[in-house]
Parts: sequence; C-alpha cells; structure tokens
Amino acid sequence: MKVFAIALMVGCLSIFSGISLSQDGMGSPQDKGGEDKENLQKRIVQLVKDLDDNNQKTRINATEELIKIGEPALEDVKKALIKPPNNEVRIRAKYIVSEIEFKILAKKFKIAFLSYRGGNREIYIMDADGSNVKRMTNNKATDDSPAWSPAAAGK
Repeated sequence: MKVFAIALMVGCLSIFSGISLSQDGMGSPQDKGGEDKENLQKRIVQLVKDLDDNNQKTRINATEELIKIGEPALEDVKKALIKPPNNEVRIRAKYIVSEIEFKILAKKFKIAFLSYRGGNREIYIMDADGSNVKRMTNNKATDDSPAWSPAAAGK
C-alpha cells in the first residue's frame, strides 16, 4: 500500500493507465562530490546546528544542503527531532527527513505505464519520482498491460 501512495504523490496514477510498480533494488546515490566521510560528517553536524541559526538565510541553506546530501544526513537529522530546540527546527527536520526518505524510495521502485507518444501505444518505465523514463517497446503492434515478472527483476 505504501508503494501505491508514492506513485500517487508524484501524480503518475492520474496521468497514465496500466500502471505497475516494481522494487528494483537500486541503492541511494553514493557520490558526494569527493568529500571523505569524516569531512562530510562534520559538515552534516554543522548543517544540523545551522537549522537553529538566527539568520533565516542560513537556516534555508542548511535545509537545502541537507536534502542534497541525502541519505548520509538522515540519521543526524532524525536525532535533531528527538529534542528540537524550537518548533521551526522540528518542522524543518521533519521536512528534510520526508524529502530524503522519498528520494530513497523513489529510486527503489519503478512504474510501468502505457503512452501514446509517437502515435502508437508503447510500454515505458520510470522511477517513482518521474525521472529516468525509458521506452521498453518499439513496434507497430499495440502494446498492452505492462506487468512485472520475477524473471525480469534482475534486469
């Protein structure tokens, strides 16, 4: 049921017919601009502290950067939710956690759908966030009913 909600959030179900979801097993992005883990961890700790900075621009920048960092920042941001110093930090931390968790899930699930692009019904797949659209069929015949099979799960 959670998978269905993810697809709904990105608006895919209202646009396409014949939708099917699959868990893909893809991991989260690992490239963080060449920063080593220690420096990245120090940066994350500082950004979490910046969520409570007096300067609004600093708080906004910290929020955006923590979302960009993604999964490596998740645990530290969750810790900030345990005893947030104020309501704004709580709201920002919840927002950051939800954005990071959605990005993680969006890369693990695929949506299969039918589209009439090019004048013929073809089967496409995409990530749950709407990115990485790929046409899976390309022929003059009408393609219908995309479905996932265990045999194709490793592809």
